[in-house]
Amino acid sequence: MEDLSFRALDVTDRAHVAEVFQDDGGFSERVNGRPFIDADLEGFFDSVPPEVAAEKKLVLGAFQPASDMKREELVAVAHVVKDWPQQGIAYIGLLQVKASKQGRGIAREIHEALRRRIPDATVWRLAVVDSNSGAMGFWEKLGYQRTGEEKPWVSPTGIRRKAIIFELIE
Repeated sequence: MEDLSFRALDVTDRAHVAEVFQDDGGFSERVNGRPFIDADLEGFFDSVPPEVAAEKKLVLGAFQPASDMKREELVAVAHVVKDWPQQGIAYIGLLQVKASKQGRGIAREIHEALRRRIPDATVWRLAVVDSNSGAMGFWEKLGYQRTGEEKPWVSPTGIRRKAIIFELIE
């Protein structure tokens, strides 16, 4: 287990979130067809589905002491929309750990931190883009299962993909 702390993120954290996205282990190339660019952060902090109030979105960061022990380093980010697409559903839009920090339980811990912050969610859902199939095993280890639903998804670069829907089964 890592020594982690968690807090909500906002636009003042943009540069630190960009560092997480730059150390993405190829995620952006698999999903968007190119490496991360700063424009990929547009809407990260505040975009929600049209029928959802902005305060329903939680953007969370996981921090650990930096190597100099004088500051904290953002090592993972996640965002979730509460009560979407229906009341009681928490929909994870993204959970990303720096590739250089993966394999240490950080993703599992930030997932649990999300769940603690939204205790009234009765259903947890997410989508995995088909070109990022390596992530599916992680979600399955956490207890998520494919629902059988697939939805069309278009990357910021215009690449058409399938989003495979998962739901937490407890």
